[in-house]
Amino acid sequence: MGLGCVPYLPKVLPDFFHTISTSEDTLKEFIIWKLGTLVSIVRQHIRKYLPELLSLISELWSSFSLPAPNRPVHGPPVLHLVEQLCLALNDEFRTYLPTILPFYIQVLTDAERCNNYTFVPDILRTLRVFGGTLDEHMHLLLPALIRLFIVDASVDIRRAAIKTLIRIIPRVQVRGHISLLVDHLKLVLDGYVTLSTNVYLEFINVQSACAHAYIHLHPGKYELEHVFSTACSLY
Repeated sequence: MGLGCVPYLPKVLPDFFHTISTSEDTLKEFIIWKLGTLVSIVRQHIRKYLPELLSLISELWSSFSLPAPNRPVHGPPVLHLVEQLCLALNDEFRTYLPTILPFYIQVLTDAERCNNYTFVPDILRTLRVFGGTLDEHMHLLLPALIRLFIVDASVDIRRAAIKTLIRIIPRVQVRGHISLLVDHLKLVLDGYVTLSTNVYLEFINVQSACAHAYIHLHPGKYELEHVFSTACSLY
């Protein structure tokens, strides 16, 4: 039906919300996934129901508690719902990030604290979807991302964190955070944190993304040049 289903939203969505609140977990996850798909179809017409959706997202976030159950094949349905809301609302989604983003940062923090990174790949994927809407919140997010590639996580987790930075940095203002980022890149490349060669090569892309801003801030310094020369020696 495409957008032809929009007139039926007032009849359908209340039943969706009621069923989600009363159903068992397997059915609940299925309905939430379909709700995300519905958002991808009706897009901006979902605005009227944002209070209910945000309340639902808040209630469902307990599914990310650790220790984690088996990870859903397609990722947690609530993340699918949030991603579709972001894509549907575009820049308007920024308005709701102060409510949503702390949930994401808490999952990253809990993963490090419990040494359990089950949910981290899905969280990072959603952050890549958020992209430029994260602009005003990088001071909160960046430390959590940086910790992922300096803690004792698997190479895959650290690589995913680096790739997430690669996707986000060109789309946000990072001038106030470049020194912090480059300092930690230097720690990795200077050998204080051990990563595989493949992960080192991912850092080259991060360095390229932030080089212009760093040089603008520190025209008389050579830290970035040192980082590049060290990375190039890995080839």
